Amino acid sequence: MTARALIIAIEDYPQSRSTSAKLPGTTANAERFAAWLEENLKIDREHIVFCGSKESQYRTHGDSRKEVKAAILDLTQKGLDDTEQLFVYLTGHGVMKTGTGTEPHTDLLLCSDFVNSDVSGDACLSVSELAALLSRSLGVGTHLYFVDACRTIDPNLEPASLGVRAQTATSGVASWFQLLSASAGTAAKNDSQFVQIILGCLEGHCELKQDPAEPGKCWVTFANVARALEREFFSLQRGVEVRTLAEKSDHPIRSLRQAGMATPIVGADGRKSPPVELLKAYEDVVFLGETNGQLPKFIEQAFKDRQQRRWKSLTIFSIEDLSQAGRPGIPKLKLEEERQLAEDFLRSNAAKLTDELVLYRYNYIGTYGSLWTAADGRRRIHVSPKMLGLDIRSCPSMDLVDFPESRHPTVDLYFQLATSTVDSSDCRRIFTHPETSGGSQ
Repeated sequence: MTARALIIAIEDYPQSRSTSAKLPGTTANAERFAAWLEENLKIDREHIVFCGSKESQYRTHGDSRKEVKAAILDLTQKGLDDTEQLFVYLTGHGVMKTGTGTEPHTDLLLCSDFVNSDVSGDACLSVSELAALLSRSLGVGTHLYFVDACRTIDPNLEPASLGVRAQTATSGVASWFQLLSASAGTAAKNDSQFVQIILGCLEGHCELKQDPAEPGKCWVTFANVARALEREFFSLQRGVEVRTLAEKSDHPIRSLRQAGMATPIVGADGRKSPPVELLKAYEDVVFLGETNGQLPKFIEQAFKDRQQRRWKSLTIFSIEDLSQAGRPGIPKLKLEEERQLAEDFLRSNAAKLTDELVLYRYNYIGTYGSLWTAADGRRRIHVSPKMLGLDIRSCPSMDLVDFPESRHPTVDLYFQLATSTVDSSDCRRIFTHPETSGGSQ
């Protein structure tokens, strides 16, 4: 389904006799919101309905009550049963109509043809009525409202019903979440703080929810955006209000990838090994290993799982002098046999397995590990130092992930370490495939 946006930005009130005739910056703030949705969430401009000033490049409809109604009707027709996520940004002059008895308060956005409270009940828009209409007419999905308008009480205004009759969706009813830039009964400041904080949070500058299924992946959620806005506005001595109509109190808005720690992958016995799941997912792999005796069986399994899709490159470092190995109690001759079997397997299967294979012998450099690079630039490192008396496969280890948009300095350092190891006089290349890339030594 499609992501969409409804933006209503009323900056000019040329007929008003009870409000300021202009709210400077209103159109600019709305355009910032629209541009962010277009650039970061990749919402097509054709799916952004924008009611506002003629000066706006995003404008699709005008800002009078009649024009706003036409925009809403257009949205319900185009988005019927095809709106997974709807972003609604409402800004302009606003008032609150107090409820009576059990009736709730009503928040109203004044349209550009508003004159005064005595005659302009048909020149405003009820936020709650709009939310109910869009919820039932667009169908199953999630609607996120950001309302930047005053909520001062107007006892005289008698709002008219919206009067938009839209087809009811067959898929069900959407949930909605709302953030309002003023607490009930108070005025909102005419500045850019609200939209600035909201967009900052959507960028990821708030507490994020980690995704347990994928290291480095996290979510910007509605609840975390709301908490961040509440904290920021509290420090500015301003209030906000949060409202929801959803089975759950939170909604994941967008995912981000951030560099950081990842959980090491270990077997049922608690020992580390070259994990098949990483071999399946990454295209360029470097092993700073010991004998690399476990590699053949894991590579064979991963190659099968990849449906015989070759790796871009495999670079394998094995210890030259295995008396330095980190596996106490294993005879050196046994380790040398493991190393030879692994190297023989890699040599004989190089053309089938990978576009490029390089085998090295090196002296221990203070750590063992593996360095992984995916086709999309995602990187992962798994490193562990040798500890006296412990099998290296059981030594404490560290895993980190990073991404092109979120690099980690430690990951950079370990990739640099691999490069410097190749250039060291204590390292020699013993096999290269294809030979034209450097030949064997």
